Amino acid sequence: MMTREDKIDFISSKIIDMFEDVQELLPNQIDKVLNSGAIPFDEIVEGKDSTIIGRAILIAILSDTINKYTEMGVSYSTKVKKEAKNISCLL
Repeated sequence: MMTREDKIDFISSKIIDMFEDVQELLPNQIDKVLNSGAIPFDEIVEGKDSTIIGRAILIAILSDTINKYTEMGVSYSTKVKKEAKNISCLL
């Protein structure tokens, strides 16, 4: 039987594994977006717009990742989203 500490360690290692998977994909996703032709480089003003575009790209990538982790079926997806919403209140 797993102790509370064992469960904490197990969950922590799973989260770190998932994060590392996302981190490995991040450079490819950034390149894909930047080379897609959708970013208006000619209209970007250094300093101001580069921060907006950078944040928008990061949000889009994280949103896509969230969708991949919640697209496992209706009941699974509903449970994951509910738990994530509850946990986000702690952050």
